[in-house]
Amino acid sequence: MNSAKYNVYENDRDGKDYQGQVTLSECDQRSPETKNMIIERRKERCGKIAIVISCLTIAATIVGFTAIFVLHFKFQEAWYRESAKMERQHNATIQQLKDANYQEYVKVERRYNATIQQLKDANYQANKEMRSLISSKSSGITSFIEENHVRRELLDVCDFIYAGKCFFLVMPVSRVAKPEAEAECMQRGSHLANIYSRLHYQQLQSLIRSRSPIGSKHNHVWTGMAMDIQARGIRLSNSELAPSLPWYPGRPLFRADLIAVRIHANSAAPAVEDGVFDENVAGGLYGGLCEKYLHGTST
Repeated sequence: MNSAKYNVYENDRDGKDYQGQVTLSECDQRSPETKNMIIERRKERCGKIAIVISCLTIAATIVGFTAIFVLHFKFQEAWYRESAKMERQHNATIQQLKDANYQEYVKVERRYNATIQQLKDANYQANKEMRSLISSKSSGITSFIEENHVRRELLDVCDFIYAGKCFFLVMPVSRVAKPEAEAECMQRGSHLANIYSRLHYQQLQSLIRSRSPIGSKHNHVWTGMAMDIQARGIRLSNSELAPSLPWYPGRPLFRADLIAVRIHANSAAPAVEDGVFDENVAGGLYGGLCEKYLHGTST
């Protein structure tokens, strides 16, 4: 028979606990009621233990969740603080970049405006110089055209040119006195001519001879020169003494009524009758010898 001793915790019928050691045979010898009571008491004790364990588990779970929530809250708070800090740093960096970029933009804009202004000033100065150049060139071209137009018109009128002066004959239908010949020249922007040299005289003789009236043996025209009786010579229209010229045979007479000077030319060929001739201003001649400068102003 098994003689091992077992610890037994029981309550008597009066509800008092007692402890003792009994053998297995002794336990088996108890009554069923006692066994059931012991079982019930054990179940009750186990239930209490389970309740305590459950309460402890629930408490541990609550504490764990609370700790997790607290840690999560602290982590989230730290994350928010770090995010706010990073955002502030980011905004500060962006603002610095904006400020630096704005300053650079201002510098670029100022350089651009200065360059544009320099270009405008240079363009204005160039346009001004160009307008001035064009104006001067235009005036020069206009003056050149006008001068050449006048010169061409004069050349169309001139019978020949000597010393920069245009010489031509006016030959009215009827004979004219010296004042009438002067008027004919003035209508053409000129005046009665002078004779400036022997060569000039010879050229005038050839011209006058070639323009002799048909059927006439000679031709004679008025000049702008006048007799100087006291100096016993001829003076030009500007009062200067004329060069020594060939006289018509028997001339001059040096009379007060013969103060005008005409030039006489033989129609056929040079002859001894060719020469200058002292004449009365009222005498009737075939025409007049006119002169004017090529630029259109009379002497």
